[in-house]
Amino acid sequence: MTLGLSPLAGVEKSQFLESTVWRYLYQRAFLSPLVNRRIFNVQGQAAFKRRFHGNEIQTYIAFKRGTPTETLALLRLLKTF
Repeated sequence: MTLGLSPLAGVEKSQFLESTVWRYLYQRAFLSPLVNRRIFNVQGQAAFKRRFHGNEIQTYIAFKRGTPTETLALLRLLKTF
């Protein structure tokens, strides 16, 4: 059985080439009271799913370095902006 992803939960440094800016922004969004109260309660969802003591599988997102328009489109698709 799978409970799906917990968005932004456990974003940490990985072995892949990554943007420290994006990692920092995702970590801040996860900890932000504004995001958790007004946009989506990511901390609450992660806590709810941890209650079941399941196996956590790391999931990655990757995309090419694009134009600001492409980046904005990706964020809107992910409903983060």
